[in-house]
Amino acid sequence: MLITPATRVRATSDQVSSELGKEVVILQLANGLYYGLDEVGVEIWRKLQDGCLVSDIVAAITEKFDVEAARCETDVLRILDEMQKAQLVVVETA
Repeated sequence: MLITPATRVRATSDQVSSELGKEVVILQLANGLYYGLDEVGVEIWRKLQDGCLVSDIVAAITEKFDVEAARCETDVLRILDEMQKAQLVVVETA
């Protein structure tokens, strides 16, 4: 499913994760693969725990880090697309 700024996404329940300093490690339980996220990725991952709009993630990242909104949106959409392909996030529907 296509992810846009208006899409509501959340972390899948089919994973376990742990924060290690300024990083997070995620184990996708269905395929046994591990994924690592950097400091910005940690902020995204935290927002995904309860589910949120992509636009809310972009707003939180631009507020905390020195990045332009347009660049941030592009990067967030890219990482969420990668996470969706890795079965780490799901799109919530009404």
